[in-house]
Amino acid sequence: MVKMIEITLFVDASKEFSDKVKICQSNAEKLGLKNGASIEVINSANHLKKAATIEVSSEMLDFAGQFAQNILDDLLFSGVELIIRPVSTERKSLNPTVKVPKIISKEPSQPPTESSIFSPLPTPPPPPTQPSQPITAPEITPTTPPPQIPPEPQSIPEPQITPMPLPPQIPPAPQSIPE
Repeated sequence: MVKMIEITLFVDASKEFSDKVKICQSNAEKLGLKNGASIEVINSANHLKKAATIEVSSEMLDFAGQFAQNILDDLLFSGVELIIRPVSTERKSLNPTVKVPKIISKEPSQPPTESSIFSPLPTPPPPPTQPSQPITAPEITPTTPPPQIPPEPQSIPEPQITPMPLPPQIPPAPQSIPE
């Protein structure tokens, strides 16, 4: 069973129109409805229902709706919230439609035969091999310098720790004793 989309709205009563509910654009989109569509208004306190039409208004907020006073009277409404939902006759389908992409094969498919089920798969052909070429060493010519032996690392003397020099000491000033 498909659950119907419904929206609970705070009620703003209006005596300026009848059998109509003003809602915002985003709520109309959530319900999948357009301006002038039929809805069902439900009072959840007593389960009374009333048919109405919607008017999409940019003045309405997403949490409130402006309900015609005659709807509120018919529903014996005395609360703060009402539920609105599309009428069941405007629902497109009870069953969701599933779109399965059509796959077109290039070769016609054949059912497997008993022998093909148990036969081993053919082995793939080996990759083509390229003829091997001998690797030639570079020739040494009279103009080519002979290879050099890398020099041996020289020993690096270890750093020596020298004591820090002491700052010069200033002798205390002689004190004279007054007589």
